Amino acid sequence: MRRFLQKSVRTGVPIVVHLNGDTSIAGFLVESYTSELVLRQARYLQQGGLGLPVDGDVVIPAASVTWVQRGVELDDTGGSE
Repeated sequence: MRRFLQKSVRTGVPIVVHLNGDTSIAGFLVESYTSELVLRQARYLQQGGLGLPVDGDVVIPAASVTWVQRGVELDDTGGSE
C-alpha cells in the first residue's frame, strides 16, 4: 500500500478511500504509513454524494482498504463531484 501511495498520491491532495464493506471516506491525505493512512477534513460518503463530517483525523488500517481514488474534487459538502 505505502509504495503505491508514495508513487501515485502526494500528501495534501484529496482522495477517496474505498473500504471493505462498501464504505468510502473522502478527505485530504496527511500521511501514509505501511499499515495505515491518515486523512484530515474527512467525510463518510453516502449515496447521493453527501458526506457526514468526521471530527479530527481519520486513521484507516491499510488492511481495510479495497482501493484508493485520487484526483477527486471535494465539493462544499465534502462529497466527491
